[in-house]
Amino acid sequence: MSPSSSTAAVRASATRIVPQDAGDAQARAWYGRYRRLFIGDAIVRATMDLCAHRDDPCKHAAFARLREDWSRHGGYIETVSLDQVRSWPGSGEHIIAEAAPFRPDGRFEVAADCVYHLPSDDWVMRELSKEPVEIYDRTLYDTIIEDGPQATALIDFLGVLPEWPQRELAGDARWAGMRELRRRNAALPPELRIRHVVGMTFAVQGVEPLDPAERASFGPLVHLADLGQEEIVNRASMRAISLSRRCPARPLGCWTHMPPVPVSVDGRPYRLHVHWYVRVRNVDLATVDPSSEPSDPEFACLPT
Repeated sequence: MSPSSSTAAVRASATRIVPQDAGDAQARAWYGRYRRLFIGDAIVRATMDLCAHRDDPCKHAAFARLREDWSRHGGYIETVSLDQVRSWPGSGEHIIAEAAPFRPDGRFEVAADCVYHLPSDDWVMRELSKEPVEIYDRTLYDTIIEDGPQATALIDFLGVLPEWPQRELAGDARWAGMRELRRRNAALPPELRIRHVVGMTFAVQGVEPLDPAERASFGPLVHLADLGQEEIVNRASMRAISLSRRCPARPLGCWTHMPPVPVSVDGRPYRLHVHWYVRVRNVDLATVDPSSEPSDPEFACLPT
């Protein structure tokens, strides 16, 4: 795809929306960037290694350093296949926005992506309709439930490649997706418009091994707290969501009973047990005037 009319220069970056007829090369490129930012397998490996050497202070120190790195830089923990990515552009249920450093020669080298998952016949996040353990904003939660599943979208994946110093690029990709969402809303009757966009921040609690031999050795759940370690929280995501000025978000609650996240490591199946902090953006309150768009703060990854 060429960054022609679909590319907009925003400060020191350019953004574009992936068209519905995007080819396989573009899907492979997105998947390649996703794999670079995927940390689910690394979390599993480190947790299981620590469990096997729980009395070794060096292993605890090493894990603490990794936990701080994952928290500071973020990453993706949810597994997605290349076939799934191929289906997104033409599905009508996804908006894929890309951002790149602006270049005078017009070349578009993607450094950040944001994937919006749009509602179809049900909640994009089914657990949203189930009251969480912690609700921070009861009025907002009741409004979302009253508006129904058709009114809420979800940011599934948001990330920037680590080698790019322009950390606002993830915010630019997110904002490009929001502009496209608003454009599509304008063509719909009010009762069919999307009003809310949900963003989720992970807090990994532990690893569940599914291999019978490992379960016999380590138990059904390796909980970080039982190893004397804190949860792995994507602080980069929390900081970026809370400080974003173009797309201000309100804290909604913490979902602690979401389904575990499946991860495969060296052919063995595991599941990450995760708490999810949820914030919500009101589509109509997003900044409209491009000249007033400030840069968002440093950001790494939000899986959704």
